Amino acid sequence: MPGAPTCTTCGEGKYFGSTGSPSQYDCASCPVGTYSNSPGAAACTDCEAGHYTSGTGTVTCTDCSPGKATPSPGQSSCADCAVGRYQLTSGGDGTCTACDAGTIATSTGSPICISCAGGKYENGARTGCTNCVEGTASNPGASECTTCDHLAGYVATGAENDQCEYCGPGFKADQTAHDCVACEVGKYSIGGVNECLTCVVGEGKVQGNVGQSNCVSCGAGKKAVAGTTNACVNCPSGKASLGGSDSCGDCADGSHSDEGSAVCVTTPPGFYFDSTTNADVQCPAGTFSTSGANNLAGCGSCDGPGQFSSIGSSYCSVAGAGKNPLSGRNGVENCAAGKFSEGGGE
Repeated sequence: MPGAPTCTTCGEGKYFGSTGSPSQYDCASCPVGTYSNSPGAAACTDCEAGHYTSGTGTVTCTDCSPGKATPSPGQSSCADCAVGRYQLTSGGDGTCTACDAGTIATSTGSPICISCAGGKYENGARTGCTNCVEGTASNPGASECTTCDHLAGYVATGAENDQCEYCGPGFKADQTAHDCVACEVGKYSIGGVNECLTCVVGEGKVQGNVGQSNCVSCGAGKKAVAGTTNACVNCPSGKASLGGSDSCGDCADGSHSDEGSAVCVTTPPGFYFDSTTNADVQCPAGTFSTSGANNLAGCGSCDGPGQFSSIGSSYCSVAGAGKNPLSGRNGVENCAAGKFSEGGGE
């Protein structure tokens, strides 16, 4: 009918909760933390978690920026993520997420977490990194440091190591010093060990230098000597060695050797070894040696009935019939006139 009042719809960002309103001015603005995007709304809607409104009469909510969140729906502002937590996206789900193990957020309002560098580890609260101590190491993004395996030859000298150091040939891993230490004299290593191996002197092996990867094998004519010497030493005269030993063997009777000999030389029959000239010498006439003598005294005398010998003889000869040995037993002579010999006599 003419002059009758008409109803007015409340616009966006406003609401009116009852019917029969006499005036559009009875429409109220949505309070902070809420919104209305539909005309004629009877109530305003809370902003969802991760969104907010800071003023009244709002049609839409604003996303929280990265690094911020809202604790619950209907908020008028966003709060910074705490240290050790982050929010990557705008809006998000309204909560800040704890950094993963090995990563940290050192300040409030962080949109991301960062990895701890190599040689450090995350402190457990996701708020900072701590240096690895001596003897340990870590890769980037580690939540703990790993102890270097010294039994396998690995060490870490000093703090903040991003990897363990391998102790190579000639060295050992010292757990106390946390360092690669050179093998001592008389020892060796091929690397990757915590103890150097001892050269076996009884097998003719020595090492006179430090930091070596193998032993020296003593060859023919030498013997291995340990202690302060730790070297291969020539066998002395009268001894010999084929190598691979810590001793030289004595030459048997009737044989001899020069210094550094692998084998002994046998003195032939009819000779003796002269240590002064270091040579085999013929036994003098009137003497003999059946298998070689060690010295002149080893040449036997031809002093039996009718015996004699020439120089270098291996046996004594016997004077024949009508002959006698000379006085020096170095030959024979005819019997004098008026005398005779049937042989083998004086």
